[in-house]
Amino acid sequence: MLVRKTASDRISVKARRKKSICTHLSHLFCVWLLMANTAAAEQKFLVEPMDVIVTAGRESSITLHCKVQGRVGMLQWTRDGFGLGPERELLGFERYTMIGSDQDGNYSLYIYPVKLEDDAFYQCQVMASNAVPGIRSRTAKVTVQEHKTVNASLYLSFYISKVPPEAPVIVQGPRLRTTAGMQLNLECESNGGKPAAEVEWLDAKGAVISSGVTASSTPMGESKRFNSKAMLALTPSQAHDGQTLTCRSKSNALSKPLTANISLEVKYAPDVTLTANNMKIVEFDSVTFTCAARANPDDVVYTWYKDNVVIPGNHTISMSLTRVTRDLHGSAISCEVRNTVGKSKASTTLNILFGPKFTTPPSPVAADRDTDVTLTCHVAGNPKPEIVWTFEKSNRVVASGSKLTITGVSLEKAGRYRCRATVPGFPEIQDYYNVLLKGVPVVRSQPVQYGIERDMVMIECNIRSVPPPTRVLWFHNEKEIDPDSNARYRIEQDPLEDGVRNILLIHESQESDFGHYNCTAFNNFGSDYMVIVLKQQKIIPLMIVLASVIGGITVVVTITIIIVLWVRRHRKLTDEAHHEPEKQSKTSDRSSNDSDLKVEIRTSSSLSNNDSEAWDENSVDQRRVSTTHDTFRYSADYVESVFPPKVETHNNNGYIPYVDYQRDYNPPPLTALSRNSFYSGIGQVDPRYQAAYANPYLGSSTAVLPPPQVYTTSMNVIGNTSPSASISVVPLATSPRTETSQGQYITSSQMPMKSGTLATHV
Repeated sequence: MLVRKTASDRISVKARRKKSICTHLSHLFCVWLLMANTAAAEQKFLVEPMDVIVTAGRESSITLHCKVQGRVGMLQWTRDGFGLGPERELLGFERYTMIGSDQDGNYSLYIYPVKLEDDAFYQCQVMASNAVPGIRSRTAKVTVQEHKTVNASLYLSFYISKVPPEAPVIVQGPRLRTTAGMQLNLECESNGGKPAAEVEWLDAKGAVISSGVTASSTPMGESKRFNSKAMLALTPSQAHDGQTLTCRSKSNALSKPLTANISLEVKYAPDVTLTANNMKIVEFDSVTFTCAARANPDDVVYTWYKDNVVIPGNHTISMSLTRVTRDLHGSAISCEVRNTVGKSKASTTLNILFGPKFTTPPSPVAADRDTDVTLTCHVAGNPKPEIVWTFEKSNRVVASGSKLTITGVSLEKAGRYRCRATVPGFPEIQDYYNVLLKGVPVVRSQPVQYGIERDMVMIECNIRSVPPPTRVLWFHNEKEIDPDSNARYRIEQDPLEDGVRNILLIHESQESDFGHYNCTAFNNFGSDYMVIVLKQQKIIPLMIVLASVIGGITVVVTITIIIVLWVRRHRKLTDEAHHEPEKQSKTSDRSSNDSDLKVEIRTSSSLSNNDSEAWDENSVDQRRVSTTHDTFRYSADYVESVFPPKVETHNNNGYIPYVDYQRDYNPPPLTALSRNSFYSGIGQVDPRYQAAYANPYLGSSTAVLPPPQVYTTSMNVIGNTSPSASISVVPLATSPRTETSQGQYITSSQMPMKSGTLATHV
């Protein structure tokens, strides 16, 4: 104790010295010195309160000791977890006082007088300040008994019998905020038990936690009671967020265990899951990736990468790729999510399905006789292409796989080998690899070639040579052609797959340039030559060519016009033949609709004497025939007569002149019918004269009609009020009309009209 007091005195002396300096310095500098002094100190308890048993009464008192070294934060006492206040004179608690002084670090709690309500748990607490952590003393149990119950036997039983422990208390409090990955030491105390309480930790499911738990018990002086505690070392993770851990205290003195809970709120970095809407990506498809993140706090920021390179654009929870190509196959798509705690990243590799494609074009392979040759077919595809080799001379499969080895190359094995690659769901591709056998060159070309005099002439010489020829010589009339010495000659050479094409160009050719040429080729295996004859090409005059072309065009155009006209004429004739029956039918029907009865409206005084003859029934009976079926024939049973067109002789002032149809009308033979049966009254029409029987009798002027009969009825005529006006219905005359006969008109009986002025017929 002496050493502790000396240390405390030294700290207080230093504080007084610094306060004295403050009288000469500014207030701001003084505050800084005080903060430096307190920051250098370390808060810790020198004396902690102990359990007390006291008898209630007017003269009883309790002192709960609490001495603190290096106090920085605010200090207060708690009773059953309720703060009594930081002041020494505890307002609201007149029987409670904090005794001692700040210089001594003594903050003991003095209670006077003691009452039964003071039976509680007390604790001395110092708050954290200026980055110095807070501290708490042990919990002191104050047991207050009434005066009459305090006797020797009771006091003895206190030391001998079982005492239940206090309710467990979690030092970190009922709720704790932490960060995933940080080490935690959760401490749970259960004091005053006799025997010592068994303290343990339970997880969120109620199972006992055995890993990371350290339990201990310490005696409480001479009271035979114990303070028990359990320390849980925990590294929280995302799974602990929102969970509740339980501290349980068990003792034989308890009827059931006592518990205390603590809820964990764990802040953690985002937990990222990357998914795609299309698990099977085919080339030129579009795909959308979604980055699902679970984080606390959930205010997150997204960043998308392709092969660890940031993808340009506005980054959200999803990202789309349109028309992906095979170039993206195997690329890594990543999504990074950040919050205030940290960041997490999820990646996926693009697996794009695409058809086969040659990555390296085939090239011919030259081989010596009886050597081995390996051909490689470089094809890319996803899934891996299936490759088959065939030989063009046999068209049979000779191998499978990307490589083909030909052993002992000979003339029979030299040639083109086909590489065929297939990928399911995509078109097949193929290409050829040419295996060439090294040997003597072979010259092959057109034996006869042509040129035009005074024009540039080209002579072509194709040389098959593996390896390519080292020299190619041209000869004309057994003289070697040297382009370097003669500017009219030039030699050009184009490479071929199995040799070269050598071309001799002759500028401004002359007649002497035509003739025989020798093309000779050399390589490491030998030489070969060929004689080519250059002949002069005949030129057709330009005018003849133009005339031929123009004549050919003219002939083609003429033939085309003739064909078009013939087609139109044939089509017109076909249409006329098709519509002729219909036209005849319409004409027959139209002619059949003409009335067979001519009606003439006249005045009673205008009737001629010839028309007023009486009807002789005997004459009618003589003209009847015995058969009656001919009377009711259809118009289609007769042939329509053709008449010359009528010539207009004078102007009728817009009216149609009357036409005498009597000369063309030949009625059918009459049956035995009486006059009364035909004409029973005005307005009735003889069925022989209806429209259906009009046409059959046209064109006949020899028919004899029954004698006319006049029917007269009186009626008023428009414009004439004379009662003598009448309308007369007169049958046609029985005698044929001549060319000079006077026409008949529809007239009023009292209005004189000129001939040809008004005419119509029904």
